[in-house]
Amino acid sequence: MSNQKLHEFVEDGFPNKRITPVQGTYKKNIFTGKKGSFKIDKKDGKIFRKLYFIGDSNTGNGEVALFWLFNYKKKEGVDFYTTLPPTLRAKHQGGAEADLNIDDTNVEVKAYDKSFEQASKLGRWSGKDPEKPGTSKEDAQKRQLKNLIQALFLIDNVLNKEAENMSDVKSFDIRQLRDASDAMCKARFAVEENRKILEDIEFFKGLLKRLDALKKMFFDLDLKDCLYKEGDTKPVGGEDIAALIIQRIIELVIQNKPGNRGYVANLKPQNFKTEAGDMKVEFIQIVGKPSLEAIKVITTSTTTRKVYFSDNDLFLAFSAVF
Repeated sequence: MSNQKLHEFVEDGFPNKRITPVQGTYKKNIFTGKKGSFKIDKKDGKIFRKLYFIGDSNTGNGEVALFWLFNYKKKEGVDFYTTLPPTLRAKHQGGAEADLNIDDTNVEVKAYDKSFEQASKLGRWSGKDPEKPGTSKEDAQKRQLKNLIQALFLIDNVLNKEAENMSDVKSFDIRQLRDASDAMCKARFAVEENRKILEDIEFFKGLLKRLDALKKMFFDLDLKDCLYKEGDTKPVGGEDIAALIIQRIIELVIQNKPGNRGYVANLKPQNFKTEAGDMKVEFIQIVGKPSLEAIKVITTSTTTRKVYFSDNDLFLAFSAVF
């Protein structure tokens, strides 16, 4: 994808590919502050709605419309555009980076039905096999985290769950991960207390080997472990471990899309289907890491799901953790 390709998508929205200039005024650095929104000028509404739905499998709803809005400004003596403007406020990025760079700010364009206070699908989190050629460091870390979670659920399912209530790595919420982390720590703590005895029993040798491998996975991923120390009477709680794992997954999914200090712009589909729609662009800035304390709060919440996983996709309420 390129700026020229987006220009061609814009052309598709106009008869004879003669692009009508934007009539409204949209201030420089319109994406500013932690959270905000701006409205599409009514004079631009009809065209924006039409362009909103133009794109392909790599270009989502709203991206072409925003490209037009920030690049094809009204000029004296210009009735229409037939070529890509020489100076662009909005530039295409895509791929591993945010969709657009607008006024030197990364903007990932989304079309969520919900607000930033509600969980919406952010994308795949399960990564790729580290042994396969071309697998990025980030995708390899995602797969390592998936394998770790799978191991935690295996322990919890065997020790604590009935067959119909077992946790699945493809679809789970943060509370299930907290419980599984607790189960893992309790199992390891019991094993460590009795290691010298268990090492001499053939049945437990394989178990000890796998629990030691699990401990190594925690250190390889730089995650908080159960931290057994001289004088400990109980393991660290699963809440801390689960929160760190979730924080790491969110970081990996959004680290380049939009990246630190970039913005996620949400253009709700229902607002652009009819003339009666409230045509506005909502946005939230991603600064630093997701809040570990906020994630811990979610692990104890029973009212709403702010972070959860379904069919290998991450669902996240941005405002709950940023």
